[in-house]
Amino acid sequence: MNRLLKVVDYLNTIAPASGWGNFQQRSGPVCDSPNTTYGACNLNWSDVVAMGHSQGAGVALYLGKFFPLAKVGMLSGSYDAYDLGGGNYSVAPWITEAGLAVANADIGTLLHTNDYGLNLFRAVENRRTLVRATNGGITCIVDPNGRITALLPPFREDFLVAAAPVYDGAATLYTRLGDWFAWLALAAGLALPAAAGLRAASRRSRGPRRVDKRHGLAREWLKR
Repeated sequence: MNRLLKVVDYLNTIAPASGWGNFQQRSGPVCDSPNTTYGACNLNWSDVVAMGHSQGAGVALYLGKFFPLAKVGMLSGSYDAYDLGGGNYSVAPWITEAGLAVANADIGTLLHTNDYGLNLFRAVENRRTLVRATNGGITCIVDPNGRITALLPPFREDFLVAAAPVYDGAATLYTRLGDWFAWLALAAGLALPAAAGLRAASRRSRGPRRVDKRHGLAREWLKR
């Protein structure tokens, strides 16, 4: 809040012709509603659209809790919750206390339909069934071959009842050794240029190579 008000104040100061003052409660150069807490001019919240990604999505919604924004956009937003310990969480109080200052119709939530894609790789890498449970994403079950055997569409309150076979076979190479191939590729990518550089430096330190004049004459003859 502090940084938002002050950055608009700053932009209006350095670029008064750019229209930043239109987002503030001011009449020309005079601020009609100074914010005494933060020392900046209050905004015309009804002209402001707040959008954020992940944690920023929660911040955008938080602003919409107290200010009548034009719209709120949440991109792959996380859920604000308290860790109560023992694997238990509680929704942050500000979400359920009172209502929102923004109409529900003016709040948009966007989630990529392939948001669960990495789970397919995790199931294959470890040769285990994977169960994914989400609040606003895609709840699904993935078999050890990376096939989705059961799925719930996003943004729908429901229960998923399906079989999730438990495999107790031997641990895969990835499970035992982790990202060894990625580290090996990184090491090779760093070692090869370094070796090439050392070889070039070694050649320069030895000075120019001596060339047999006879070989030089032979090469000149072959070029004719």
